This record gives sequence, C-alpha cells and structure tokens, in this order.
Amino acid sequence: MTKQVTSATRSPLGKASRFEAYRGCLDPATSSVFLRRWVKKMELIGIRERKPLSSLKAVYSSVEGCVEGTERALYDFDLDDIVLEFAGGGRYPFGFLSDGQRSMTALAADIAMRCVQLNPHLKGNAPKMTNGVVLIDELDLHLHPNWQRRIVGDLTSLFPELQFVATTHSPFIVQSLEGQGLVNLSDKGVLEEPKEHRSVEEIAEETMGVDKPQRSLLFQKKEAAAHRYYELLDRLDDDDHPEVVKAKKELDETEERFMDDPAYAAFLKLRRSAVE
Repeated sequence: MTKQVTSATRSPLGKASRFEAYRGCLDPATSSVFLRRWVKKMELIGIRERKPLSSLKAVYSSVEGCVEGTERALYDFDLDDIVLEFAGGGRYPFGFLSDGQRSMTALAADIAMRCVQLNPHLKGNAPKMTNGVVLIDELDLHLHPNWQRRIVGDLTSLFPELQFVATTHSPFIVQSLEGQGLVNLSDKGVLEEPKEHRSVEEIAEETMGVDKPQRSLLFQKKEAAAHRYYELLDRLDDDDHPEVVKAKKELDETEERFMDDPAYAAFLKLRRSAVE
C-alpha cells in the first residue's frame, strides 16, 4: 500500500520543487505547519553553508515589515519555532503570539516563502520582484482596527508586483484603499469610487448598509420608544389615553432596562407600579 503524502507530512528537507509553493495554499493550518518547517530547513542550509541565506532574510524582513513593533524575526532551535523579538525586550515564539500577530506573521511569511520558492533565482529580491495574484478571504480576520487600517499598504509595499484580491467586512480596510479597486459584492459587483476621504461611519452606512452606525442599537431602541410616545401624545393630546399610557410604559421600561443610573431606574419602576 502506498502512503499518501500531503503538504503536512512531506518533509521540506527533501528535494526542492517549485510546485511546493502551491501546496497547502488553501489550508491555513497546513500552510502554518509547512512554513515553520521550511524556515527550519533554510536555517539548516545556512548553517551548512556557513552563511545566512538572502531568501530566508527576505522572509524575515516581510514579517518585520508587517507585524508592528517587531525588531527581529528568527528561528530558535531550542524552541523549535519561529520567534519574534519586539521593541522593549519582548521575545515570543509563534505559538505564543496574539491571534492578530500570529495571523500577520503567517500571512507575510507565507507569501514571501512562496515567492522565494517560485523564483529561487531572485533570492532575496523574490518578494519585491515576483508577480502574480494572491487571494485572501476575510483580510481583517483577527486584526485590531489599527492593523486593519495599514494591512493593505503594508502588503502592497512589501510585495509591489503582486495583485491582491481580498474580501473584507471592515470599513477600516475600505477606508485605507487608494484609488479604485473596491468591488461591492452586495451590490451586483459594482466598482466603487475611492473611500479614503470618507469617515468609517459613512463607509459603514453607505457602502455596507449598516443602519445608523453612529448610534448603538440600544440607543436606537430608546429613540424609537421615545418617538412613538411623543408622536402619540402630540396626536391624541391626552396623557390618559390608553395608547399614550401604553407607549409611556414601554418608554419607561426601555429606559429602565438600559439605564446607567440605578436610582433613576428604581424611580421609573416605582412610578410605573403606581400607575398600574
């Protein structure tokens, strides 16, 4: 029986092939495992040849350019893992990074590694000179809003010849786009105008269809209850009308539910009990 070899089980220390660059590209877990094995392999080759490999240095530089605060990326043989050293003395292996840091490290290093594998003749210049198309689903996943605002600029700067096609639900990423390139998939795939001069609230409302993003849903519920009460009071002009009394009760219940002041909430509850 022949054992099936996958990207997760294949040893990166075996014979090199450019087709390896495409293995596991659609499986984030597999890509992470193979990335770490590949980095270890390149470190071992560098030790054997007694000089650091420019291609590996380019991968480390991509990580340092994408993960904010990183001063140095390297491989630690004692920990058997990729390690990031941060300004201020922090030093953490890949598995101990935050979700956002781990996501950014894996993304930048994975793209750079594949550039090197596909174009070994370019060596350390491979990330800058490789052209092609990179597909990324949910680019904003696990990223803090501050990182969401810079991720597109970082990727296009580190990999200037690559075309990135990414999906996102983040108004911060939409806002960061320069020039045209935004396609609204919820609106029949219409190419939209640049959004970098618009606020996050405007983008959320006009492009993503979020109702009143400037206000929380709790505020909107209170606003709707108050609007109904005052509209009925104005139209019926009778505080004791059953519809007005009911609307007032709903308004007090809404205010009490979302009230920050416990004393006023208790007052509303007592007043409503007296009326009942």
